[in-house]
Amino acid sequence: MSRRAFICLVAGLAALGGGTAQAQQNPSFNLLNRSEREIMVINVSPNTDRIWGEDRLGVATLPAGHYLPIRLRSGQCRNDIRVIYADGTHEERRNLNTCSVTDVTFDGSQAEPGSRRGSNTEPSPRRARGQQSQQGQPALRIVNHSGRAIQAVHATPDTVSSWGSSLIRGRIRDGANQQISLPRGSCIYDIRVVFTDRSDDQRRSVNLCTEQEQIFE
Repeated sequence: MSRRAFICLVAGLAALGGGTAQAQQNPSFNLLNRSEREIMVINVSPNTDRIWGEDRLGVATLPAGHYLPIRLRSGQCRNDIRVIYADGTHEERRNLNTCSVTDVTFDGSQAEPGSRRGSNTEPSPRRARGQQSQQGQPALRIVNHSGRAIQAVHATPDTVSSWGSSLIRGRIRDGANQQISLPRGSCIYDIRVVFTDRSDDQRRSVNLCTEQEQIFE
């Protein structure tokens, strides 16, 4: 073998090895919902972060039996992953090397109540355990004076760690209003509306037994 041919062979092998190494550093994966519950929130953060990242679902949900591709920047291999189910429980995977897997499955078998890590995607802060909430008959009327249509409304007792499903079907157009019935029980609610431009407006610890009309401008 000539010197030139040998150099070309070595360069080719190096390039191949580099491509393999680069492929092994791909942290993206498919998140599979193998539970019997709908997933409302998906957070993925580098395991060095102290708070959860953005909600990967936005205003969407991940039904049972479905999956969602999670795209991460190259090299972000060690990640913490959390899902919040429709019943408010959460399930986590900590310090997972997503560069070495294709699928990450959540089946609900390790689900726990509440949340153990801060997030900018969930209602907070919560009352201390054992602290009683005012009880009564809450109700909610959403009045839209925002100049935009509202496409989702979430209202949950302020002890619940997930927003849950939207309480409206369709949209509330600008200038319109909609009455929302709530079950008898806790009066203190966190409220979130999502507009058609995907921005949102949140209100914390509102007494919906006495402040039932909420105007969004």
